[in-house]
Amino acid sequence: MFRISLLASVMVVLFLSMSASVGAWHAGPRLFPSDLNPTAETLLDAMTEGVPDAFAIVGVMRWALQPGPEPLIMPPHGGPVVVMVERGQLTATQDGVETLLAAGELYAPGDRTEEVFLQVRGAKEASILVVGFQELGFSTACFWGSNALVHSQQVLILSPAHALPAGLVRLRLERLTVPPGSSLPALEVSPFIWTSVGDGVLGMTLQGQMPFLWERGQERTLYPRQAWPQIPDPSINPLLSGGTQMTLRNAGERPLVLYRLTLTPGANAGP
Repeated sequence: MFRISLLASVMVVLFLSMSASVGAWHAGPRLFPSDLNPTAETLLDAMTEGVPDAFAIVGVMRWALQPGPEPLIMPPHGGPVVVMVERGQLTATQDGVETLLAAGELYAPGDRTEEVFLQVRGAKEASILVVGFQELGFSTACFWGSNALVHSQQVLILSPAHALPAGLVRLRLERLTVPPGSSLPALEVSPFIWTSVGDGVLGMTLQGQMPFLWERGQERTLYPRQAWPQIPDPSINPLLSGGTQMTLRNAGERPLVLYRLTLTPGANAGP
């Protein structure tokens, strides 16, 4: 059984359930080489709506499921969820309605208040990515029904979020690979972009608004499973002004892997 607990103000935990129309649709990963050495691979690209507009926990998780009679049970979480099948074949069942899923397809549960049962079809392992938003008041902890003998999970991104936009939004999950000695172009920190270290050593330098105990212009190193710094958001505290500029580089001797989830709201959410 997977459990992540919700703490008051810094990290809570996870996860998920959704609106949007029930069913599956195809979404093929794409690779985007840039002018620099780093590359960006799109793992998931989907539209959804109804994200919590006050406070939420944004989470991205990968599950591997072995064939067998025992399903993986995804609990309801109050906010939208998108499931992406990376490989294999699955059956998703909610309220007695079955949806057949294959590699490259997306699934959005239609009922945010009911569990979803995910079961492998066939004799081969399946793997899924789950992106979702947990509402603060829905529950203080989330419980996935799992069996460690046939289900394994990896939390890729986990972060609190405030003041998310209403209406239609686009979710894009990318895997960035940065070779040793390379860096990503400096960027302005956005409250609608969440990032984590998947592998390797990240060197991060910040300018502008700073997280607690950080110093401007001084690089810090981050590692897999280490919490991403919570940068003050001027939209939450009107006494703050100005943004934060972030520079990310590979500070290790092997490729750096980052996972980045971007939410694009409203009129800008189209392809």
